[in-house]
Amino acid sequence: MKLFENEKKMQEWLECELKNREGLGDLIDGIDTVPKSISSRSSEKINGVYHYCLRALHMLEVIAANENIALGKKDSLKPDILAYAPETQSIVIIELKNISGPTREAGTELSAYCAEINNYLPFISDADIVNIIISNEWPTLLRKHAVQDILWRGRKLLCLRPYRNQSEIRLKAVPPEELGCAEVDLKLNPQHLGGYQLCLYDYGRGSDRLDQNLPQMRTALSAMAAKGNLAGNHGFAFLWKDLWKDSCAPYSITILNVAAFNQLDRFLIDLHEGEELSGMKDRFLRLVADYSPEGHSWSLVELTREAERFLKGFCSPKPEGFTTWPGLFKVMSDRAEHVSFAAWGFWGERHLEMLQKEYNSGQTPFFDSPEFGLRLVSDVIDDSVPYIDLSLYAWDGSEDSI
Repeated sequence: MKLFENEKKMQEWLECELKNREGLGDLIDGIDTVPKSISSRSSEKINGVYHYCLRALHMLEVIAANENIALGKKDSLKPDILAYAPETQSIVIIELKNISGPTREAGTELSAYCAEINNYLPFISDADIVNIIISNEWPTLLRKHAVQDILWRGRKLLCLRPYRNQSEIRLKAVPPEELGCAEVDLKLNPQHLGGYQLCLYDYGRGSDRLDQNLPQMRTALSAMAAKGNLAGNHGFAFLWKDLWKDSCAPYSITILNVAAFNQLDRFLIDLHEGEELSGMKDRFLRLVADYSPEGHSWSLVELTREAERFLKGFCSPKPEGFTTWPGLFKVMSDRAEHVSFAAWGFWGERHLEMLQKEYNSGQTPFFDSPEFGLRLVSDVIDDSVPYIDLSLYAWDGSEDSI
């Protein structure tokens, strides 16, 4: 049985409730006791975002209700509810969906409203825009979009479902498990990481070449990490001094990120006997067999260019050795004095978690300690994690197939 005859009735209900209450929080059952599930790392992260959003909902000042908020005279942008949360100094955008058909639009609508809020408040943090979707039904497209927004785009999004509690309509959070968030395995095979060595050439002689430029090199790593976080990339970098006396590059930066396409091998690893791959999985695997992407994507090139801004003034940086982690690690292990480390994306998150544990235990490693960086990488990378070389996926045993 439908709770609302149509979306207009749903809008009228919510506007009325907000006029008679201090905030949306009064309508949500268990606002202070939403269980912090730890069934998976993804579920834990979504619950953390839920609790972040809930803090902004105790008091709300409605700015607009189904009204055009566009700055441009010819544009039309009408969020169902646009409000201000004085306790957290946040903007709250509420989108209502009453039927399953148009729910795929909710994500794009929220993105458009957020963009317009940025036009009003150019320097507002993304974390100070709280997004709420209230929907009777949560079909696949809407669930997938919500998970993508929370886990990978970092959007502060709370998913709610209305329900009847005796004579009144209340709200409750959609459990992360119901959203269908796939658990991300944070244990990787070494072949799941791809990158290259950025050699800092000066073509000179002497063991102390470029030592005076270490501040710029460290800054280059920090710039790369900042750009990586903005780009949603997941990787790390080591700065090291080359101890090989014949090297024309006194220093190098080894740069890596998760080779997303290499991780498609899990479809084969998880395949049960007698089971066949779906047609779409087969298409993705054939892409890898045909083109061999190893994580040397344009996003990684962009991060490198960000670093080069701080390097080109004193050296000639050139990327070399395009391969996976084992080969790159061997080079920087055999002839290197490790100098600095930086991480971004989930590597950066794990880096901070591990540092906090170290500090709590009385240890005091430096933030950019390369030794600690190697511990981080060793904690995530595991040779026992299965890996399949997908370059041979479509090979039928004949030379022509190769």
